[in-house]
Amino acid sequence: MSLQFDAVDANAFDETSGSVENRDALLLARVSTTPNRLGQLFGVDRAKEGDWFEIKLDRARSRPRAWQLPLVNNYTPERPINVVGITPLAQFSEIVGHLEGACVAPDARRVETADSLAALLSTDAKNNLRVTALDVGQAACVVFSEGSQPLGYFDVGAPMFFNRRSFPKQLNHRPASEGFVILSHWDFDHFALALRYPELKKLQWFAPDQPVGPNTALFQKSLGSNLTFISNDFDVGALALRRCSGTSVRDRNSTGYALRVNLEGTGILLPGDADYQWVPRTIANSVNRIMVPHHGARGSPPPSPSGGNNPVAIVSYGTPNTYRHPNEDQIDAHRRAGWRIRRTAAHGNPTRPRGNRTLYPI
Repeated sequence: MSLQFDAVDANAFDETSGSVENRDALLLARVSTTPNRLGQLFGVDRAKEGDWFEIKLDRARSRPRAWQLPLVNNYTPERPINVVGITPLAQFSEIVGHLEGACVAPDARRVETADSLAALLSTDAKNNLRVTALDVGQAACVVFSEGSQPLGYFDVGAPMFFNRRSFPKQLNHRPASEGFVILSHWDFDHFALALRYPELKKLQWFAPDQPVGPNTALFQKSLGSNLTFISNDFDVGALALRRCSGTSVRDRNSTGYALRVNLEGTGILLPGDADYQWVPRTIANSVNRIMVPHHGARGSPPPSPSGGNNPVAIVSYGTPNTYRHPNEDQIDAHRRAGWRIRRTAAHGNPTRPRGNRTLYPI
């Protein structure tokens, strides 16, 4: 398995917690190993999203390989090195408290109602509305547009460096200069398109307030007052946004937001990376367009499509990718449920090249 850590240089953080805003001190660390080796070598056999660790890297034969991806190099990995120590920090509550306290976006607004979203998200008055899953490689991005003019997005993802070859050589989309971004959750492959196209940071962002690491926190801070944390469900125009019901607040996938779009008899479900079991049935039932969760990863059975209105399930992923997405058994489960599968990746089929896929109209 591969573990990706959102990291800050420990020595720099010991000197000052302000290092989480120092680009020279921030990096991603990627570790390739197995659960058994984590247990045998370091006494760590499980790592959950949101846990904090101190990782020591050095050159040592027969130890798990690791890569450092410094922010100052746009997360380009350095030469591989080895993991010589992993220490869980759960028992060091003071350190964890300092880390979590530093990984916040103080300029972001927090709202519990949909009032601030109504002007941006009311799509009832829009004519010629289109909903499109963009081909962004091993990532996710759905754009709402009026004709060719983009109005906003549900997720604005791009692949991280180790999946960089899956990104298209030329993005078939001109990013919006104004509008909104609704973020399902705070994973890099759902917001990193804004690292490639910084103009997207000028849009109005609405996202769940979830525990994040220092690199994600710095990105949140870079949005400034354009970022609004939302905590409640809301319905605005054709859009219904619901918080997913995952049981662990540290699991960003299952505690983010899922979006339903209702357009002229067409129900579209956009679950982000949340498994179907965590998506409220109030928005998952009676849909005939769907984005398969988590890039087609293994998951629970899909809902049945409503009616015979050309049910389409789109899988957003890229090839090659290190996660081995999608899981073909999961894709077959959608077919058996009555969904017609469309992929943003070519999947080795020269008659069906990669590209953007239309969710509405079809």
